[in-house]
Order: sequence, then structure tokens, then C-alpha cells
Amino acid sequence: MFARRTGFWTVAFLVAAGGPGLLFADTFTYLDEQGQTQRVEGILAGSGQGQHAIEQADGRMLLIPQGALKQRDVSPPPEPSSSHAMAAQLAEEFGEEQIRTLVAGKYVVGLVLAGPLPPRSENRVTGFLKQAARFLKNVENVLTRFCREMRIETEPTRYPLVTLIFESDRDFNAYAAEATGGEGVSAEHILGFYSPLTNWLALRIGECRTFQVPLHEAVHQQVFNRGLMQRLSGVPVWFNEGIATGFENNGERINIGPNKVNPLYARRLDGERALSWEQIVTEDTAFHGDVLAGEAYAHAWGLHWLLVTEHRPAYVRYLRQLGQIGPLQEPPSEERLALFEETFGTPISELEAGFSRQLQAALRTQRIPPDADPRPGHSVTYSDASAVELTAIQRASGDGLTEVRGRLRNISPFRDFAYYVTVQTTGGLYAEWFLPSVGSKQTASLPQQFVMKRVPGAPGTDSQSYWVDVKSALPDSDVVSGWKENGFPTPQWKPR
Repeated sequence: MFARRTGFWTVAFLVAAGGPGLLFADTFTYLDEQGQTQRVEGILAGSGQGQHAIEQADGRMLLIPQGALKQRDVSPPPEPSSSHAMAAQLAEEFGEEQIRTLVAGKYVVGLVLAGPLPPRSENRVTGFLKQAARFLKNVENVLTRFCREMRIETEPTRYPLVTLIFESDRDFNAYAAEATGGEGVSAEHILGFYSPLTNWLALRIGECRTFQVPLHEAVHQQVFNRGLMQRLSGVPVWFNEGIATGFENNGERINIGPNKVNPLYARRLDGERALSWEQIVTEDTAFHGDVLAGEAYAHAWGLHWLLVTEHRPAYVRYLRQLGQIGPLQEPPSEERLALFEETFGTPISELEAGFSRQLQAALRTQRIPPDADPRPGHSVTYSDASAVELTAIQRASGDGLTEVRGRLRNISPFRDFAYYVTVQTTGGLYAEWFLPSVGSKQTASLPQQFVMKRVPGAPGTDSQSYWVDVKSALPDSDVVSGWKENGFPTPQWKPR
């Protein structure tokens, strides 16, 4: 997705020819979006939906419209990029001063910086990257153990496994918007993702405090690099997300696998539901929107857990069948449902009907307590290298104003930040705080005030619902200077 669109470069296609193990490379000549001639070498991963998928030496996929292909020539096959070559490539793409990388075997971890890094922070960054690399290796070990227990064959990885961690939410949002093409869940709602095109993970640094999101996305990366499923294939999203939601961690320790109840998702299945399992199996739409994605992920976990625990032999057969779906191949909805019901020998509606009873029995066996009720008016928001704990109380007097107070913790392990924090109600009122500098891992108070400023264009009415927004910047940056000289960014009215 970040491939250059002009100029000349070379990448190789490998296609099987003359029997197993005999590979030849192809060089393809094609016209790019500007009508200029380009030549590409790489592995022909697959064709379909009007495109060719080319797997490059660094593991990234390049999609070429079939109509743009002009010529195909045999050339020597390329060697996959080494981990150190991959680290050098990241430094070239992001700028040596803008990224710090660590190579740990097949893993390449990069920290995309928010700005120049103080010399005193270099050792802290190295320690942070080592911690991330250890966790990624732990994910590999846990998934390998699950596959061994299920008697599922795996393959060694072919390419270095890259993880990018963004120190700034603004940089992450820009990267995510480009990587996804603006499709699916909006960038500001994405906590992290694995891209089948680049084969990379991308994470917000705030998500590395618990490693919950890195665990989920790293499972995706492992699944598509260990031979379980093929990248860019039409594997149903529910299965892809189901296996990833099956794992839960406590910090760096991964303590739950797909054969146990994951409380996070099990609790989301209480109450009313807008989706059925037939919809989940036959359609991917709910996973790509901001409204139903939460419920869709919970259903994906529930169905996957049920199949692993109650239908193990059929589950293994089903996974092998999904692994045969090639890149750019998209089975229609009716084939999806037929494959599922033929493999498991049961209508999907019958599985769903018995699920609640089986889940409740498993919850009792695992002794999982019910989720504690949240404290009224209390919230914790993780955003832009911060954790904001806020308490909101609506006054009993006639003015109906909401009183807010709290504290902010800088969760960056290696640098100071300035913060502009707003709390905004669904009625269009807001309050704000500016913290000019908060030290690494330090906490600052958000003094008591009333939510009474009106967001431009908003009704400015009373409301008992609110949300928190955080913008961070380096204390001595032009951004902070602009805030001080020209005023803070006025909240935008977005009805919720």
C-alpha cells in the first residue's frame, strides 16, 4: 500500500512450473495509475477480482490490475529480505531520526517517534523494544502450542515479521487511514491492526501498556505467516477474528487460549443482540463498521470457542478447507454457509440455540465472576500517550451543571509530553485543561471545574453522557507554541 507509484523498481514473481519444488521467477511489465511503464519482480500469490497479487521480497503484496499487465518475462528468483535488511528499509521509509528499530531473530520492531528523542531516552527506548519483541515471540510460542494440541500443521515463517509502534496518535491515524484506504472502521477508532498487504502490525503506543491489542493483532500475523491461512484470501472475517479473540493475556503473560472462555467477549454477549450467527458466517459487513463491530467480534469469539471445545475434529477439517482459499478468491455467501454446515453437520441456527447454555456451564466451571458494575460518572480513557481518569457529578441545584475533576498520567516510558484535554457532553458543552509538561510515567491533576463552555454549532443542553479527548505534543514543539499564541483547538460538534 505504500509502494512507490512512479519511477522504476524491480520485485520477483515465483510460479510453480515443471513439478513440485521447481520454481521460476517472472518479471511483469505493467502500466501504473499515471500510465507510466513499470517492471515488477515477485512471487505470483494469486489472481482474481480483476487483479494480480505480487508477493515481494520483503513480504509485502502489490496489487496490479489485470488489464494493466503488458508483458511477462522469466527472471531469477529473489531471496526473501533478511531482518536486518528490513530494519534498514524501515529507516529509509520513515527517516533514520524518526524511527528506532530492534531486530530479534525473525522479529523487527520499530518505534515511530513523535519528534526528536532526547539522548537520555535512548536506553529506555531500547528496553521498550526488547520487551515488545519478547512478547511477540511469546505469542508465537502460545499459538504453536495451541496448534500442536489441536494437531494442526504449521509452517516456518518466510519473511521477517514487522511491528510498527506509533508514539503519536496523529501519526498512527494518518498511517491507518492510508493503509486501509479509508475503508472499514474509521482510523481514530482503530487501536491497532495487521495488514495482509504489508504483512506488518501497526499499534498505538498506549496499547502496549497491557499488550491486549498487540496480542490480538500478533495472532493474525502468525496465522497468515505460519501456513494456516493465505493472505488476501476470502476467509470469513468471523473465523479470522474468532481465533484471535480466543487468546487473553495478563500483561506479558498469555493466560487464556481458544479452548477457554475469554471473559472480555463472553460478557458482551449478554442482553439484546442485533446479529445472528448466520449473518456472521455469511457476511463480513458488521466487522467493518463503527456501530456493530463490537457485537460482531463477540459473536466471532463465541462461535469459534464453541467449535474448538465441542467439535474439534470438524474444526480442524474446516480450518484446512479455509486454508485452501487462495489470495483474491472470494467464496459467495451461500457457499460459505454450505461449507460450514456440511463440515460440522449441523445447521448454524441449532448451534446458536444451544450456545447460551453451554457458555453458562463453562463460566461456572472456570469460576468467572460477573463483571463489576462501573462507578457512576467514573471513566478511564487511554489516548495519545496518556491515561485520563475522570469523575463527573451533576449538581443537584437548579443550574444542572456537571462538575468534573480527575488526573492524567503520562504513560510514555521515555519522554515528557504536553497535553490538551477536553471533556465534552452529548449536549454540546465542554471543559478543558492544558498541561504544559508532564514527565514520563508521571501524574498531573485535572482540577475541578464545571462543564459549561458551548461547542460551536452545538445545542448546549444538559446531558449525563460525556467523552474525553486528549491531544499530546512535545513541550517545546511548534504545536505547543501555536496553542499558547493562537489558542487551543476548539472542539468540533459531532452528535453522538
